Amino acid sequence: MNKPPGLLALVVRIINLQRMIKKAAIFTFLLLVTAVVMAQVPSGIPSGTPEPLELTLTNIIVFIVLPVIIVILYIYWRRKKRK
Repeated sequence: MNKPPGLLALVVRIINLQRMIKKAAIFTFLLLVTAVVMAQVPSGIPSGTPEPLELTLTNIIVFIVLPVIIVILYIYWRRKKRK
């Protein structure tokens, strides 16, 4: 006669099933992320070498000064919010 599996055997089967599901979920996630990343690469467009940013007054203000000011204001705001 077939004896029903013990509680320990049932727990082991459930744990193994959970591991399989976890591995399958991770594999599926990585596969989807890879597909999304590959979809971002243009295939028919020639890519040139990027030119460096010219150091005009406008570019210095927009790309250097404003981000620094934003970061400083954010840090100040977070410290003020904690108090």
